[in-house]
Amino acid sequence: MVFVGESLSPEQLLVASSLGVDHRIVQLGRLDDDSLAAVYAGAHAFIFPSFCEGFGWPILEAQACGCPVITADNTSLKEVAGDGAIITSAEDTAGIGQAILDYCDPFIRQQRVMAGFRNLDRFTMKGMIDAYETLYREALAYAQ
Repeated sequence: MVFVGESLSPEQLLVASSLGVDHRIVQLGRLDDDSLAAVYAGAHAFIFPSFCEGFGWPILEAQACGCPVITADNTSLKEVAGDGAIITSAEDTAGIGQAILDYCDPFIRQQRVMAGFRNLDRFTMKGMIDAYETLYREALAYAQ
């Protein structure tokens, strides 16, 4: 298991130790963009069971690198992930485990990777600018 970003807490490390998997954990800390892309590209899956998320950029980063995603059905995550992820409850550890196993099937894996690439089309710079412009024009029309 590879963790990127903040270090695991002492409590999390204690749980890993009690489960006998602490020797299989690698903590990389914060990475530059190229290193992060390499981690995504080489991962079996990006698991993102966040309980509190503003948007979900890491999902799109993973999809852009061809990494299959497993994420939660809360906040904006399900909407951001689209069809390019296996969606489960953040608290459903059995469901997350099953999703990890599902990605061992090359057909399922490839299907989600391709859906992830298609999902990225919804988040282009031009699309964002057009949406902001539309919103701005609607706000101006409403104000008048």
